[in-house]
Amino acid sequence: MPFSLQDIPSGGWTLENTPRRRSLSNPERGHTNHHDYPPLLALINPAMVYSSSKAAAMGVTPLSIPAPVNPTWSPEKDSVDSASSTPSTSVTAGIVDLTVRIRTSSRYPRTSGGFCDIYEGEWERNPRTETQAVEKVALKLLRAFNGNLGFDRVRAIKRLNREVYVWHRLDHANIVELFGITYHMEGRPAIVMKWYQNGNATDYLKEHPNIECLPLIQDVAKGLVYLHTSHPPIVHGDLKGNNILIADDGHAVLSDFGLSRIVEDLVGPTGNTTSTAGGTIRWMAPELVNAGEDIFEVRPTLRSDVWSFGCTSYELMTGLLPYHLRRSDLQIMQDIGNRTKPANLLKQFHPVLRDIIDQCWTFESDTRPGMCALWPLLGQITGSS
Repeated sequence: MPFSLQDIPSGGWTLENTPRRRSLSNPERGHTNHHDYPPLLALINPAMVYSSSKAAAMGVTPLSIPAPVNPTWSPEKDSVDSASSTPSTSVTAGIVDLTVRIRTSSRYPRTSGGFCDIYEGEWERNPRTETQAVEKVALKLLRAFNGNLGFDRVRAIKRLNREVYVWHRLDHANIVELFGITYHMEGRPAIVMKWYQNGNATDYLKEHPNIECLPLIQDVAKGLVYLHTSHPPIVHGDLKGNNILIADDGHAVLSDFGLSRIVEDLVGPTGNTTSTAGGTIRWMAPELVNAGEDIFEVRPTLRSDVWSFGCTSYELMTGLLPYHLRRSDLQIMQDIGNRTKPANLLKQFHPVLRDIIDQCWTFESDTRPGMCALWPLLGQITGSS
């Protein structure tokens, strides 16, 4: 069904007026709209799929198979049993705890991101109520919880639960679906998500160069409009091609919003390129990059998401990174300080799309348009560019 701004309820999307794919009061029901949301996972880079030798070289500790399961272990004392008649799933602080229903099926991560490792897993549904007894899922294990923690574990778990709870309650065709959380991986929390076989948008477009990019960009815009018009509004904070996943039917879904901020709050900057609470430098808005010594303290905003949307649209259309002529983050920061935009927009772009991206790259955040203003313009584009 086509999306329009008229679809947004008065006052924005709230937990009350958003349709549910799943029920917290009966978490055993899990996902019900199988025809609307086909099973998939986010593979960040196929070249990074681990072998045992590569994992050893990178210092990755393999999980034992099967991973130990402790049905009585809980991250918080206020855990309660689910309302289901089967006591194998519980709700912890509003999060569906799937610990005793999840099994890890890969000893090493299938792929890895800047702050997490993704394992392949299986979710054993209740065969009495589900047509599919076992479903393949992605287990996103935050690397910050590996080894000896340099932070308060209870505080960290509560912070993770808050972010996951918000994500879990979202319901939109262009937002990745999250089932719950599990602690079966040697006691470490892992987010249980859909398995997206097509991977992320960046790799998908490299493997399918004839795919039309515009519908993907429109999907990303619809997902952002949904987040930004939620009540309260939700900032993605790390929008880029690697954080956009491709569903079986080819539509794009947004993933990983909020997770970078969790990791930054717990352990500080991570990765080989500068990744901060405001995202990754190449996609970051000037007001975040120009924060000086406070660059690792700034928080992204709705308008900084708009800048990142422009960068991501350019990335998907061209296959090039923002500031692709620059190799180092320092060079990129200097360019931003000199008010140099991420790229020269190609004349081959549809003129409306070129104008939209140019508006996204407005250096003054207070005059940069919002996603609700840009969406009607995107709707005017009917052909490829």
